[in-house]
Amino acid sequence: MRQQVDLNVTADGLARQGDVDALRAVLDEARTAILADPLAGFRAIMDTAPPADQAIMADPAWQAAHVRAMREALAPGVDGWVDEMLAIDGDWHDVDLASVTCSVTWWHSTTDRNCPLSSAQRLVGRLPNARLIVEEGGGHLQAPDNEAKILDELLARS
Repeated sequence: MRQQVDLNVTADGLARQGDVDALRAVLDEARTAILADPLAGFRAIMDTAPPADQAIMADPAWQAAHVRAMREALAPGVDGWVDEMLAIDGDWHDVDLASVTCSVTWWHSTTDRNCPLSSAQRLVGRLPNARLIVEEGGGHLQAPDNEAKILDELLARS
């Protein structure tokens, strides 16, 4: 099975090459499809997502929230998405990660097809005060299933 959804394979490759114009074009095409039909556009991207993600995407409450979120997030354009892809695949040479003093807890799934576990491990490994919690299964959209655990983690910090 492929490790990542096709859109992210393409976008990650372009970001690593530093081809911002091509990255912007790819993401703008995805943005257009998502804005035309947020559910169909996202389903097309996530067509090979694990069963846990497919189940979440079938939930009418999730669908309604997703439609609102996608329209709001993508309405201004793809600049934020481009920046995110460049940051994910960048070397962060201009950020002193050792100076990040807040604690970070990163939850990640072994079956996340949007962002492979190795990417999360690489980033968390560079942060001095970070902890990676790896969940078996769950896919990319696992947050609703882990809401109680995540809230407990945040409340324990106060």
